[in-house]
Amino acid sequence: MSEDQEASTIQAMAAAEPHPDYRPEDQIPDCPRCGQEPAGPGGTFGPVCHHEIQTKARTLGITRLRETNQLQLGQAAMAYAIAGIPVHPLRRRSKVPATTEGVKDATTDLGTIRGWWGMQPGFNIGLACGAVFDALDVDVKGEAPGAESLRRIKALGYVSGAFAVQSTPTGGKHLLFAPGGGGNHASARTGLDFRGRGGYIVGAPSIVEAGPYTWDFTLGNRYGATFDWDGALAYLDPERYGTRPEPAPQAKRPGDGQADLDGLVRFVAAASKGERNHSLFWAASRAHEKGLDLTPIHAAAKSIGLSDREITQTIKSAARARPRV
Repeated sequence: MSEDQEASTIQAMAAAEPHPDYRPEDQIPDCPRCGQEPAGPGGTFGPVCHHEIQTKARTLGITRLRETNQLQLGQAAMAYAIAGIPVHPLRRRSKVPATTEGVKDATTDLGTIRGWWGMQPGFNIGLACGAVFDALDVDVKGEAPGAESLRRIKALGYVSGAFAVQSTPTGGKHLLFAPGGGGNHASARTGLDFRGRGGYIVGAPSIVEAGPYTWDFTLGNRYGATFDWDGALAYLDPERYGTRPEPAPQAKRPGDGQADLDGLVRFVAAASKGERNHSLFWAASRAHEKGLDLTPIHAAAKSIGLSDREITQTIKSAARARPRV
């Protein structure tokens, strides 16, 4: 990146609304390195003092992720951390962690981050998931059907809560959602992976042999809907994910001759936390088959903690992809 481009990027970052963690006292106007030497340990971060990078990055926040596309790797790592996203180093031109503990080493501590990228300016950037965001990884390598899966679930509104999209070097996408507290999932049959707590994605401007990672856009509101993995997979792959769920131990499944509305409502209301979406999907499928009113089922699902959006999506999925029972 040229000096003019770098200056433009810094100016754009400075023009943003102040990040909640912005502290003017962090500016160090008398720093002996400012304007004299490249920033960072050993002059590895480029021609802008790291105190200036730190100050300007506080205005970045998570709503201006595209600005990191134009930063050097060490600068971007600091900007992510100041925006509240824990980072950890990945091997040069690789997606493999550079530390022994990998994502467990992710941090927002600027001293640690300066040390990592001061030691190896070419480290790529790992962004820990589960705290600030969850990520849907759309794989299109080879015969992976991620693009088609994304098209199908997008049509039903499953990705309407995404507040940022990153393009991967192989043509895939990373979609960011508000964190839901869950872990990680993978589905080779759909070309989709989900990264929650304990997972990570590669962040721009990291580069691998196939090319760079780049942010496409970031919306201002990152507190939208979480991603409904269970509902999306039940729709995309009903043979595997939409089969009749096992009930909670206290639940009694309506028999084939008892699939009336009251029985379905009781079945949904008795679902345990890990079975809520599957139970709703099965009950909604039965209700669609019998032509029953889904309003009481919706109410029962809401009573066990599912959101209106989750319920609506799952019921729509059931209408389009009824499981084999």
